[in-house]
Amino acid sequence: IALYAAKAGKDMYTEKPLGLSIEQDLKARDIVDKYDRVFQYGAQQRSITHVRLGIELVLNGHIGDVTDVYVWCPKGESGGVCEPIPVPDDFDYDMWLGPTPRAPFCRDRCLGQGPRKGVYHIYDYAIGFIAGWGAHPMDMLQWWADNSGMEQKIPVRYEGKGSIPSEGLFNTATHWDVEGVYANGVKFHFMDNETAASKAPHPGVHRDHGTCFVGTEGWVTTSRGGWETSSNELRQKARDPGLEKLIVSRDQVRNFVDCVLSREEPVDNLHSAVRSDIATHLSEISVRSGKVVEWDSEKETIKDAQLRKYIHRDMRDPWELV
Repeated sequence: IALYAAKAGKDMYTEKPLGLSIEQDLKARDIVDKYDRVFQYGAQQRSITHVRLGIELVLNGHIGDVTDVYVWCPKGESGGVCEPIPVPDDFDYDMWLGPTPRAPFCRDRCLGQGPRKGVYHIYDYAIGFIAGWGAHPMDMLQWWADNSGMEQKIPVRYEGKGSIPSEGLFNTATHWDVEGVYANGVKFHFMDNETAASKAPHPGVHRDHGTCFVGTEGWVTTSRGGWETSSNELRQKARDPGLEKLIVSRDQVRNFVDCVLSREEPVDNLHSAVRSDIATHLSEISVRSGKVVEWDSEKETIKDAQLRKYIHRDMRDPWELV
């Protein structure tokens, strides 16, 4: 949809996760750049004041050197049944399927509501909550990484394990535990919330999602619902954290509209969204393949040729990625 919008000269506010594959992410970035479009990513934490203040504390060195970052989000769903039912007269099922494989029309695939919606947990349409929910706390991490001065802005190594259902309609990861590292040695940890409850090191894990920055002199945990710091003294420093400042936005949609008018860069631009989404895909690939995944940031590809198949998704005729 983003490719068509860019070619039609449209600016866009696009929800998460960004793409079904890394290839799609990169194509979207290229074409939005080509047509000079304003793009806002719908990970709304960048317009929440306490998230910005927490990350500014980290950027200004108030927790010392960052050594580890922890990210977690709600676990995925298993189950789902596919008892074929008639397609409603007003439902264009062929367009709904789009470029994905033909499949029987059924309630859990197409008509489910809430967190058990089939489009979240069926691998033909998504990679599960690791991206569908994980995009939010991963975007908080990415906001820091983009402004931290690191040359490689996503982890370069991923080693994950997890659970992927072998029965039922839903076939994306329900639990995952990914460990990795940035090029500068900062350690990366990405988990579902149940795994995080025993592994994430500081308060905040009682929430179903969060991003925790651990440094040599303290820690900061941010989430949609609130934030914690290793001391009240550290928290007070957020009133004037220092020279390193982030874009101030208190409404993600308003920020998008303002940038459509001004042609300035929005708070959550496409290049940042692509980096965040790629890190999520690489995490999922490490879980699905059971192998260590190494990312070549210069060539923007997986180093292991056997794992590169996960970068691409086949498309049903007449769809193609152009």
